[in-house]
Amino acid sequence: MSDGYKSKATCFFLVATVSGTTSAFLKPMASFKEVTGSSADFTSQGMYEGKKYNYSLTANGSTSSGSIEVGTARVYDNNEFHHVLRGIKDSIFQSGFSFGMSVPIVTASEQTAVSITANSSANSVAVETNVIEGEGKKSFDCYPVKLSRATKVAGIDQYFYYTKDPVNVDGFSLKHVLTKIVEGSATYILKSYQIAI
Repeated sequence: MSDGYKSKATCFFLVATVSGTTSAFLKPMASFKEVTGSSADFTSQGMYEGKKYNYSLTANGSTSSGSIEVGTARVYDNNEFHHVLRGIKDSIFQSGFSFGMSVPIVTASEQTAVSITANSSANSVAVETNVIEGEGKKSFDCYPVKLSRATKVAGIDQYFYYTKDPVNVDGFSLKHVLTKIVEGSATYILKSYQIAI
């Protein structure tokens, strides 16, 4: 990060099936996060149990544990939330939307469930990226989605940019590709991709 600290995170999923169907989905099982080089270094890990996130936190030279209940409308981590947004129907993106979720946060300074809200208008903007070679173009019309949360970092918003039209890559038609993320003064642009079957 620009101020010198490093952040490393992993989420583990179980490939699960629903009785009576042939489809499978990823069920979050556990997560891990480590921040070093900051004024508030910490390591956290946890297991998901229904509505609860049972965690262990090491910070300021001591280890503690606890449980956070997040309710029914919930997500487990940023990666899962990104994919939730990709799955929104075209008609909903075209008309705009707003919805809220709850997510557990475990850091050196807070251990709680926070409310997050995603908002998107029907307006699209151009995002420059030259890595989606299958399309043969560098600029993609994208829907910006604004993510806001409550508690200690209220007022610091994130923006996610999803392609308006499907992107054809290596014979696959990918919907709502995440091309750009803006978090405060940090901007992330899609630089590489890999399709695995």
